[in-house]
Amino acid sequence: MNVPAQSSLIRIRALLIGVVVLVAYVYFYQGGGWNQNSRFDLVRAMVELGTLRIDAYHENTGDKAFANGHYYSDKAPGLALLAEPIAEATRPLLRAGEVDPDSARGLVAMSYVVTVFGVALPMAVACAVLFLIALQLGSDTSAAAFGALALGLATPMWAYSTLFWGHSLAGACLVFGFAFALRLCRNQSHTGDVLLGLAVGLTAGWATVTEYPAAPAAAIVAALAVGLVWKDGWPRRWRTSVGIAIGASACIAVLLTYQFLVFGSAFQPSYSYYPAGAFPWMKHGYMGVTYPRIDVALKLLFGCRRGLLFVAPVALAAPFGLRWLRKQPTGRAAAAAAAAVAAYYFLFNASFVAWAGGRSYGPRYMAAGLPLLCVGLAPAWSKARPFLARWTCGSRSLWWCVCADSSLHHGTASFRVSMSPGPALMAVVLGGQILPESEIDANDFRRTDRACTRRFQPGRTGRPAWLGESDSAVGCVGSRGCSLGLDKSSRAVRAAPNPALGAELSPHKPESIPPKNEVFIDWRVVFRCGSVWSFEAELLGRVCDRPFSLTPIFSVH
Repeated sequence: MNVPAQSSLIRIRALLIGVVVLVAYVYFYQGGGWNQNSRFDLVRAMVELGTLRIDAYHENTGDKAFANGHYYSDKAPGLALLAEPIAEATRPLLRAGEVDPDSARGLVAMSYVVTVFGVALPMAVACAVLFLIALQLGSDTSAAAFGALALGLATPMWAYSTLFWGHSLAGACLVFGFAFALRLCRNQSHTGDVLLGLAVGLTAGWATVTEYPAAPAAAIVAALAVGLVWKDGWPRRWRTSVGIAIGASACIAVLLTYQFLVFGSAFQPSYSYYPAGAFPWMKHGYMGVTYPRIDVALKLLFGCRRGLLFVAPVALAAPFGLRWLRKQPTGRAAAAAAAAVAAYYFLFNASFVAWAGGRSYGPRYMAAGLPLLCVGLAPAWSKARPFLARWTCGSRSLWWCVCADSSLHHGTASFRVSMSPGPALMAVVLGGQILPESEIDANDFRRTDRACTRRFQPGRTGRPAWLGESDSAVGCVGSRGCSLGLDKSSRAVRAAPNPALGAELSPHKPESIPPKNEVFIDWRVVFRCGSVWSFEAELLGRVCDRPFSLTPIFSVH
């Protein structure tokens, strides 16, 4: 095959990988939550009111800063600034579709659109770019595709890429900067050195504008770019460094200007302005960062709740791949930089007082470092012995690939999806924080009865409306399950089986639920290989400080 045809085929494969990952991401809509709302409030304030203050919306989130008598988002502004023009473009489209952008339906649509284009799309593109990076570093096509798809679909990035959080965008920006740095190895023009350096500075710098902790990782990527041209003498070093400095300075200027306009101080991050009594752990060390703790580090790797190797066992192969890559002259610097970024995020997460990251999936504060850690997956696949390759594929197939943790008002919806090359083995969990059963505590899942009444209405199935009416493996969850809900008139817990299933439920005696009592609904639907589908549903809550539960389990052939 000639070179142009081969290059065209590679681009088509990269595009296909990006499309597959993007489709997997956009299927899920996670709704709101404190973190999402804080960023989306800033987007709304800029679009609707032309201000950076979120006074009009601040009651929907606890993630907020308070300064000079006004409320602001406590997040770095990168994602919101990127989403603002997307939201501006969405509003006239909604009006054209006869949907009021300020209505509940319009806000949900706008939230979904900015999540898709501001979070999901950059990470899908990053997966395609990782495929090209792996090819440049010497991996074959199948290994490069494995590494790219594993990043997108077999790590917590799937969950984070369906949430309006900053981790995926920051991680994607680091991948882009990494790719531009590697491109310097093939560049032959003086102007190209400056432009590629500028691209490294802009992408790595925007990672910092999106997430403050990305600053050291951005510096590592910039150092990689300079290191790759160092052997070529001072003229090339200067050209590359000037480009990086211009790009990084532009991003720093955006961040400092935002902080000055909002807080009156360009050098105090938004985390310095929490309301009194909010997030007291942020007063420990520097903004909650102290020193790495061994017990936390072990939990981040092996814990059943946050362990990376528990939620993404394929990541175990990455360090071996980076080690093999480091032995190659052309990959030594890239392997060192990728390992340094991953190690930094690991140590940062282990040093953070609130290391668990609230209601999230896997090691949340390591998330932005996962894309560059996955640089090692392609060489690991290429170099591994056959039995190791089979083990890696099996672990990728049989372990949970994703848990999308979300909240809408006070309700939640979470998913885990596993992928198998053979008969479908899928699991979908509708509920809140996913924990091993031994760690489940009803107090972890507090929700108000008003919100649950809204989400789980009498006579309706437990499927959220945004799952649609599809009778696919995921879409049929609600239609083939049992109805769970709160009766609006008597406010009694109600569980009614779907007559088509012939399921037998053994609920506790219904009890009266006065307003403001706590209810949590956890509904598991497991599709096993073969013709047997197993279902499990659980209703947890507290009524007048007395816990109750309802757990029907049944199977359908």
